[in-house]
Amino acid sequence: SRAWGISDRSHIVGWAMPPGETVFRGSLYGNSHFIQLELLAWTTHECVGWEVNMATQVVGSVQKYDGNYRWYPFFWQDANGNGSNDIGEMITLGNLGTNGFFGSALDINNGGQVVGGSDVTSYDPKQTRHAFLINPDGGTWFRDTNGDQLNDLMIDIGTLGGDWAEAWDINESGSIVGYSTLSDNTTTNAFLWENGAMTNLNDFIPTNSG
Repeated sequence: SRAWGISDRSHIVGWAMPPGETVFRGSLYGNSHFIQLELLAWTTHECVGWEVNMATQVVGSVQKYDGNYRWYPFFWQDANGNGSNDIGEMITLGNLGTNGFFGSALDINNGGQVVGGSDVTSYDPKQTRHAFLINPDGGTWFRDTNGDQLNDLMIDIGTLGGDWAEAWDINESGSIVGYSTLSDNTTTNAFLWENGAMTNLNDFIPTNSG
């Protein structure tokens, strides 16, 4: 088992492998109560809970096998308040590309904004993954108005010039931090994203400081 996130209400999320199973499931623990998180509509999958906010809304990644193993970012909340995981309470949030093999929601703030990383292209040696932000609209985290299987609420916040980036945390002001490759697709630097602009935090490290 692993614990990955904790809220100020001491709710803890992560993953655990149930007895007798060979896959791991998402987990939520709080108020002396344990909830196993999984996408009940899928039968062959694994699940990881990455973070939980003060409203006990959980985000993470869930796997589906459809001939290929694909990971999707998810959002979960106990909509009916019964203290268990029920059908429809976990939803996938889509990926930035329709054929992407990987997407993960890595943090959610108390306003419900979700950040993470998602493939933009299908899996190949030049796979492209970008950092994303989801701004929920009226209690909705996924919307597909044109039927292209992409989330209209998912914003591609880009990279620092390379092909790879993930957003790892977002605060209550909507400032986002993460990491990204540079244009050489080898060097990895930290970034701060605010008001539509991504800043390379390594630029603030004094030259020759070690």
